[in-house]
Amino acid sequence: MSKSLRAFVIAACVIAALPGAAFATNVDLKVVSVSGTPNPITLNTGDVTYTVQVFNQSSTTGTNPVLTATLPVNSTYVSSSATGGGTCSESGGTVTCSWSSIGPSTNYFPTIVVTPTSGGSLTLSASVTGTEPDPNTADNNASGSVTVNSQIDLRIVSVTGSPNPITLNTGNITYTTQLFNNSTSQGTGTVLTMTIPAASTFVSAS
Repeated sequence: MSKSLRAFVIAACVIAALPGAAFATNVDLKVVSVSGTPNPITLNTGDVTYTVQVFNQSSTTGTNPVLTATLPVNSTYVSSSATGGGTCSESGGTVTCSWSSIGPSTNYFPTIVVTPTSGGSLTLSASVTGTEPDPNTADNNASGSVTVNSQIDLRIVSVTGSPNPITLNTGNITYTTQLFNNSTSQGTGTVLTMTIPAASTFVSAS
């Protein structure tokens, strides 16, 4: 074989190998959901925990997936973590969680905890990216909201007993208590405590 022919064959082999190496495998990542608990919550009664579901809906392992979450403006950051060996950090109101890889049909669940600072809607937005091309970026973003109620002004308007008066050993007395929410927000976990008169026995309550 002449030198010119050998050079031609080598060049053809190199060109034939290039198309397969030039195109990376697609990996379709998705933010399935962003949910926060408790919902609703009353201001100054605790923290909100957001759980983000990240899913690889491909049949191929994705490399270096990264979740970026924007914290609600009316909140302060508390903590963050992730399943699947992921690591999370916060800077300037943004939480970043990263992994070395995500297997096919695999879910990861980052958790982000914040403290509400004012009433209203508490919305966390999240997006996911990876090293490989994503054929459908429309489902790479999602958000979830929690309703934060302002502080509640509860009031006992009245406590009345009937019949009044009553003769001993002629029947029972029914007390009715009127409880009022003197606020513009919904109250949660409301508890009414009543002390029964000493000269009586309990019958029922509803």
